[in-house]
Amino acid sequence: MKFFLIRGLMQPGKFAQYAHVGTWSDGRLCPDCGITSERLIPPLQIEWEPGTENIGDFAWCGFTCVVKATVRNYLSEFEFECSYASVEIKEPSERTRAKRVPFPYTGPKLYWLRPNFRVPLNESASGVYLKRECKTCGVKQYNFKQVGLIVSKQLLGGKKIFQIRQFRSSAIFLTEDAIHLLNQKGFSGYKLIEAGEIIN
Repeated sequence: MKFFLIRGLMQPGKFAQYAHVGTWSDGRLCPDCGITSERLIPPLQIEWEPGTENIGDFAWCGFTCVVKATVRNYLSEFEFECSYASVEIKEPSERTRAKRVPFPYTGPKLYWLRPNFRVPLNESASGVYLKRECKTCGVKQYNFKQVGLIVSKQLLGGKKIFQIRQFRSSAIFLTEDAIHLLNQKGFSGYKLIEAGEIIN
């Protein structure tokens, strides 16, 4: 069985994109590797980027995803293993004459979609390797890949939606069964990249 990376369309003029501007947890910068222990925490504070006023069912900043209530309700109905956190729309920090979702925001309620589980890759079969393990903060840095990944069916445990344990990224992956459920509803604002295989 295959699994897929889900991400934004990267077409700013078609569906609105945003920048996440907070909220960040307390943390510190490691003096050795330069990685911060800060992380995004609810509420997810966003500001809309110039491009269009059209908000897709899925909206993105990199791999961070917010969804409309219709998506949340549908994924909940089919027991996707994820949680939803609140989203706050902030006033844009820069003025522009380009089209942008208006502020104050009066559009549909949005939710920050976050998979509940991180599943480990088969590192050798996936061509993923440890680049560095910081002796000061303990953070492990692996090379990030979007394709050619291998996940164990047993370790996946039947989950439809997940992230990869070796990746610090917020990239979201879906199984073939999950993709079938998603596509039959016709939601907008995402694309799929074949990421790899689930093997016995």
